[in-house]
Amino acid sequence: MRASQCIPCGDALASLWFPNLDAYEFVDPCYKKEAFEATYAKGIAPMPSPDEWENEGKNPILPLSKTVLPGRPKKSRNREVNEPPACATKLRKTPQTNQCSNCKQRGHIKTSCKNQKVTQDPPTEKKRKGRPPKKNPDPETVKRN
Repeated sequence: MRASQCIPCGDALASLWFPNLDAYEFVDPCYKKEAFEATYAKGIAPMPSPDEWENEGKNPILPLSKTVLPGRPKKSRNREVNEPPACATKLRKTPQTNQCSNCKQRGHIKTSCKNQKVTQDPPTEKKRKGRPPKKNPDPETVKRN
């Protein structure tokens, strides 16, 4: 659009106001009230129903072309809550029930537990890992060498 075919911006209106020029004279005629009234003087007919169209089915409406969105594409779609995960190692979105570490029952945690503590077998001594000490070796580390 050329600069002569538009509505003047605020800076142009200010520069027209200073020498006492009429800003209405600088507006393109297509934006004036007379042009608007002449355009819609005859009225606009409503669009007929699809049954009355002349070229029915000759120009089918095609789907929009696929646009590539900016950014990295998603690796997978969002799954529903009750749908199993794609990978078996991932947790589900369904709420998990807590298990008490004191009484081993589900539904509460250790801080709110009112049951007695379940006795367990004493833990067996684990085999020590890593490099054996050089000073004061014990019999177990001597066996490892």
